[in-house]
This record gives sequence, structure tokens and C-alpha cells, in this order.
Amino acid sequence: MAVSLNTPYVTLTRLADQAKHMAEGKLNKLKRGKKSLTLVRPLSPEIVAESKLIIANHKTSANGEWVVKTVQHTVGSGNYTETSVEAILPKKSVIILIFANKSQI
Repeated sequence: MAVSLNTPYVTLTRLADQAKHMAEGKLNKLKRGKKSLTLVRPLSPEIVAESKLIIANHKTSANGEWVVKTVQHTVGSGNYTETSVEAILPKKSVIILIFANKSQI
């Protein structure tokens, strides 16, 4: 059975998807800065403040995209070098499409 794009089911499904995306965007905005991650690793001068940091293959709570809030690179005597990072959840962007009339759905 073919479903017309003008059926109430399709329209309600799209509206529900839009509402879900709006809610997720608001939740992410509220979470920004509420969750932080601190790590120390071998010297990594490519990590800079406000850059994106992607963590993978670690605990589920740490995996994902982060924004570097502060970073400190330490070069000590001998072979002692390290990078200390504090990161926060990024602000997510949500794109919502709003149609002018029903014929565009």
C-alpha cells in the first residue's frame, strides 16, 4: 500500500520528529558545561582550547564529541612531557525545517 505524503500519519510523524529534535537541542543546551572530562596524555600540541576532541574506545560516558575548555602542555626535564585537558560537552546545533503550507510536506 502506497502512502501519500499528505496523509495525517506522515504529517504527524514529521511533526513528532521535529518536536524530538527541538527537545534534544534544548536538552543539549542545558547540559553544556554540566558534564566535564579531564584527561592527561603524552604531549599532544595539536590539542588547543576551543577545539573539538573526539573520544573513542573508552567508557560509554566518556566516548563522544567534546570541546576543549582548557589545555596545558608541560615539557619538563628529561623525557617528561604531557598534555592536560579539561573538556565540556559541545553545544549541538539542530536544524528545524518549517514548511509554509501543507502542500510542501
